[in-house]
Amino acid sequence: MDIGPKCYELWPGGAVRVIRFYVGLTMRRSYGRYRFDEPYRVYDMDTGKYAARTNKDGYATKKEAVRVAREYRDKYGAYAKVPF
Repeated sequence: MDIGPKCYELWPGGAVRVIRFYVGLTMRRSYGRYRFDEPYRVYDMDTGKYAARTNKDGYATKKEAVRVAREYRDKYGAYAKVPF
């Protein structure tokens, strides 16, 4: 698994190839700034939201979230094409 989103290929027109599923902390807004708190979430770059059928409350440990992200990667594929 990868730490976060980064570009792996660039196509004409601005589309990029990125890792489809990645694990991240929940981003919250506090006092005009953003901060990252637990729980861990599995994000799907293809849809731009949390991955389907993940725990709605998130995962307490990163190990659990990585396990779920690896299952999704094996089932749906590792990369997504995202237009930027």
